[in-house]
Amino acid sequence: MDPLTAFSLAAGILQVVDVSFRAVRICRELHKNGSLAEHDDTQEVVSALASASNRLETTLNQVAKPQSQDDVQIIDLSAKCSKLAEELLQKLQELRCEQDSRLQVIKKGFRAIGQKSSLDAKQDLLEKYRRVLDTRILIRLDARSLQETQNIQSLDQAVRDLARKLEQGHRTVEQLLASRNQQLKDHIDSKLDKHAQATEDRLAHQRLLESLFFPDLEARQERIPGAYKNTCRWVFDFSVTGQSRTQRWSNFRKWLETGNGVYWISGKPGSGKSTLMSYIVNEDATPQLLDRWKQGTELLIVSFFFWNAGTTLQKSYTGLLRSLLYQIARQWPKIVDLMDGNSGSLLPMATWTDQRLLSLLQRFLDKKPSDVSLCAFVDGLDEFVGDEDLLLDIVRLFSKTSRCKICVSSRPEQAFREEFQKCPQLRAQDLNYEDIVQTANGRLIPVLTKFYGLSAKDYAATSLVRLLIDKASGVFLWLDLMIKNLIKGSRNGDTFDELRLRLERTPDTINGMYAHLLQSLDPLYQEEAFKNFLILIAANDMDTSMDMRVTLLTLILTEREPWRHISQYEPGYFSTSRFQSVCQASELRLVTRCGNFIEIDEPREPEENFGTVKNYNRRVDFVHRTAMDYVRKEHGRLDPTSSWQLRAHDLLARGYIGALALVPATCKVEEGPNVAYLSDSIERAMLAIRTLDGTRFSEGDGSTQSLQIELVNQAVQILHHPDLWEGIPDDGLPDAKIDLRRVVVTLHGNRKYIDSRFRTSAPLDFAAFFGCNLYVKSEMSTGVVGDEQISSLLLTAVSGTVWYYDFASLPRLWTIREIVQRDLDPNELIIDEGYWGIQSGTIWARVFDCLLRFFSYGRISFGILETIGREIIARLLSLGANPNTRRGLLQAVSTTRVYREFSPLGMWASLKPGNRSVLPSIEPLLLSAGCAHYAEVRYIVTEYRYYPVSHVQSQRIMETMDLGWNAHYELCDIAGDRMTEFGDIIAEIETGDPIDIEAFRRDIRESKESF
Repeated sequence: MDPLTAFSLAAGILQVVDVSFRAVRICRELHKNGSLAEHDDTQEVVSALASASNRLETTLNQVAKPQSQDDVQIIDLSAKCSKLAEELLQKLQELRCEQDSRLQVIKKGFRAIGQKSSLDAKQDLLEKYRRVLDTRILIRLDARSLQETQNIQSLDQAVRDLARKLEQGHRTVEQLLASRNQQLKDHIDSKLDKHAQATEDRLAHQRLLESLFFPDLEARQERIPGAYKNTCRWVFDFSVTGQSRTQRWSNFRKWLETGNGVYWISGKPGSGKSTLMSYIVNEDATPQLLDRWKQGTELLIVSFFFWNAGTTLQKSYTGLLRSLLYQIARQWPKIVDLMDGNSGSLLPMATWTDQRLLSLLQRFLDKKPSDVSLCAFVDGLDEFVGDEDLLLDIVRLFSKTSRCKICVSSRPEQAFREEFQKCPQLRAQDLNYEDIVQTANGRLIPVLTKFYGLSAKDYAATSLVRLLIDKASGVFLWLDLMIKNLIKGSRNGDTFDELRLRLERTPDTINGMYAHLLQSLDPLYQEEAFKNFLILIAANDMDTSMDMRVTLLTLILTEREPWRHISQYEPGYFSTSRFQSVCQASELRLVTRCGNFIEIDEPREPEENFGTVKNYNRRVDFVHRTAMDYVRKEHGRLDPTSSWQLRAHDLLARGYIGALALVPATCKVEEGPNVAYLSDSIERAMLAIRTLDGTRFSEGDGSTQSLQIELVNQAVQILHHPDLWEGIPDDGLPDAKIDLRRVVVTLHGNRKYIDSRFRTSAPLDFAAFFGCNLYVKSEMSTGVVGDEQISSLLLTAVSGTVWYYDFASLPRLWTIREIVQRDLDPNELIIDEGYWGIQSGTIWARVFDCLLRFFSYGRISFGILETIGREIIARLLSLGANPNTRRGLLQAVSTTRVYREFSPLGMWASLKPGNRSVLPSIEPLLLSAGCAHYAEVRYIVTEYRYYPVSHVQSQRIMETMDLGWNAHYELCDIAGDRMTEFGDIIAEIETGDPIDIEAFRRDIRESKESF
C-alpha cells in the first residue's frame, strides 16, 4: 500500500476514534441525566462523526488489493471503525433532544437505561481500536516516505496533521489527540461563552422591556378615530389643491426625506391633529420616505400620544420617557449594553425614576452608533401635565442629536409658538379643507338620500353640505358632532327645512356647539347628564398611574337598585332578566342625555355574550378633551361649592366596588379567572375610597368620614366572599383563608412581600394598608384599638406605600401621622422579606424610609410634605427613637447583591440634593437629635450564600458606588471606570467562607441597635 493511502486511512481512523469517544460520552450523559447539557455540542459531534465516517468510507473504497499484513490490519481496522461510527451516529440521532418536549426527553432517558451494556461494549471496542493504532499501525507509518511521494501541501488537512505529528515523535493516540482536543475544547468553550453571553443579553433585554412597559402604552393611539377614507393623503403631497392651495406650509414630505430637527404640526382644538399624527405614524409612506434620509443606516421609528384625560403615565414626563425607551429597546436590543453593567439586575418598573429614565435616553442618544437613525413622533404636547420646560428639553435633545429628528403636534399655545416659530410647520385647519369636504359628503349625503330622497346632484343637498363645511371652519370635532346632530334630527322625523334650521342655529365654535347642545337638553335630563359627566371627571382627576377607566357597567352599578344588590352581595340578581332590563334602560338614558359629549366603546364580546354582564363592561369617556374642559368650567360656574365633587367621588367609588363584586361574571377566561383583572379591580375600588379624604375635601368633614367608613366596610365584606376568589391561585399560602395577606399577594404577585402581620381580616388593617385615613382616625378615636396593636397597624400602613400605584398620596401620609400619635416602641426591630430579599430595621427606621419615598417623588407639595414629615419624625424621636438606628437592605449593584446598612442621616444623604434643598428643616431636626451619617456594606450575597465584608472592604466598595437616590435604594450604579475595581473586590470577598441564611438572620438580630 502506498504511503499516501496508509496515511489517509490512519488519519480517518484517528478522527473516527476521537469523535466516537465524545459520542459515547454524550450518550452516557443522557443515560445519567435524561437530557443533554449542551445541545450545540451534540449537534457538532453528530456532524463531525458523520463527516469522519464518510471520509473513512471514501478512502476505503479507493484502496487496491492489500500487499502485506500491515495493509490487511489497517484496512480491517478502518472497516470496523466505519461500522462503529454508523451505529453511534444512529444512536445519537435517536437520543438527540434538541427540539423534544420534556416528556420525550424523560422517555428517552428511561430507554437509555436499557442500553447501558451496549454503550459499555462500544467503549471497550474503542479502547481496543486505540491499542491497535498504538501498537501496530502508528509506529510503522513513515512520514518521510510520504513527503517523498507527494507534495504534502496538496494533501487533506487531517493527513498533513498526522504526518507532522508523527515526524515530531508523537506515536500514541493520546499524544496525537492532545493538541487536537485542546483546539476543539477552545473552539467549544468559545462557542459556549458566546452562547452564554447571547442568552444573558437576551434575558437582560427582556427584563428591560418588562420594566419599561405599562398597560396603556399604546391605548391613546388606539382610541384616536381613524382618518376617513382617502383623507390625510395631502400631508405626503406638497401640491395640495383646493382652498388650502394659497396657505403657506413647510413641505412635510421633503422634511421626511431630507430634513432634520423639529417639524411642528399645530392647530386649533378639534382640527384633527391627533388623527393626522396617527395617520402619519401608521402609513407605509412614512418609513419609505424616511429611507432616503436614513442613508443606509438602521431606522428606528418611535411615537407617543399624550392624553390629558388618561392615566398619569399617559400625560406625564415619566410616561413619555418610558414609552420612547420601550420602543427604542424593542427595535434596538443593543441598548442593554448602555446600562452601565446593570442589565443583569434590572428593577421592576416601580424603581424607574425620571432621572434614571432620562439618563438612559441621553446615554442612548450620545452613544448610539452612527449607523442608527431615529425619527420620533409626539402628539398632543398641550395635553402634557407637568413642567413644560422638561418636555421641551426632550424635544431639543432629539432635534440636536446627530441622525435624529422629531415631529410634534400641539395647539398653538404661547410656549410652543416661541419654541417652534422658526421650525418647519403646518396648521391643520389651513390644510384639511379637502378632508372636511370628503368627510361631509361621505357621511351626510347617504343620510339625505335615505330620509329625504336627495342625491349629491340636488342643489338642496349640496347647499346643506356647503353650509356644514363653511361652519366647520376646519374643525373636525365640530363637524363630527354636527353630523351626528343632523343624523339624530333625520331619524326623529325633522323636515328638510327643520334640518337646515338645526344647522343654521348651531354656533360655529366648539364651545358654542357644547353650549347649544346642553341648552337643547330637557332640564330634567341635564341633572342626570351632569351626574355622569362629573363621575367621568372624578375618575380623570385621580392622581394615579393606574388606568381608572369608567365603564358602562360602573355607571349602571351606581344606580339605586343595582347598588342595593351589590351592598347585600346578591350576585344572582345580575344574571336575571330584570338586571338586563336595567342595563338596557341605563344605556339608552346615557346616550339620550349625554350622547354628544361622551362615547361608549362598541361591544367586542362574542354574540353569545350580548345581553350579559360582560357586554356592559365597555369603556365610557368624553369624546374629546374640549368636552371635558367645557363641562368642568360650566358646572364650576353653576355650582362653585365642592359638594358635587364629593357626590361624584362617592358614586365613582360605589361603581368600582360594584365592578369588584362582579369580577367573576365579567372576567372568566378559558384557563380560569384573570388575576390581573381582579388585582386592578381591588386597586380601583380602594383608591377611589381613599380619595374621599383627599385635598379637595375637608379632612374633618363628618359626612365624608361616614361615607369612607361605609365604603371600606362594604369593600372588605366583598373581598371576604369566597366566590370572588374561586379559581384564583393562593401562591402557596399555607391556608386558603381570605384575609389581607391574600389580597396583598394578589396585588404584588409575590409572597416575598408578605409576613404574618397581614394575617388579619379586620377592616381597620385594610384601611391602614390602603391609606384610608378617615376610617383609621375614626377607629382610633373610639378606643377600640389597643396599644399592643399600634406597632403592627403602623407597619401595615407603611407597607402599603411600597406598592407602585399612587403610594405617595397625602391620605397615606395622614394615616401614618395619625397612628404615631399613640404610644409605641419605635426601636422594635423588624426582620422580613422585601422584594430583593431580607431587610431589617426598627419601626422608626421603616417609617423614615417610607418618608424618603414621599420626599423623593414629590407628587405632594413640598411645603405640605415638610410639615407632616417633620411632625412624624419629631413624634418618633420624642418616643425615644434611636437617632442612629440601623436600616438594612439588600441592594442590586451591577450583577451582585450587597446587604448595606444606613443610619437615618445616611438614608437622607441618598436623597437628591434638589429634594433636600426644598425640605430645609428636616436635616437640622435630625442633627439636633444626635443623628450622624453612617452607611456600610455588611455582606455580599451570591445565590443565597452570605459573605461577610470587612470594614476596609466596605469602604472600598462604597467608593465605587454612585449613591444617587433611586426610590428604594434598591439599585446602585457603578461608574464605568470603576467596574473592574468593584469586580476585584467582590472576587476577593468570595474567597472567604460564607454563612447560611439562618446565621445571617441571627447576626442581624444580634447586631448592636445603632452604629
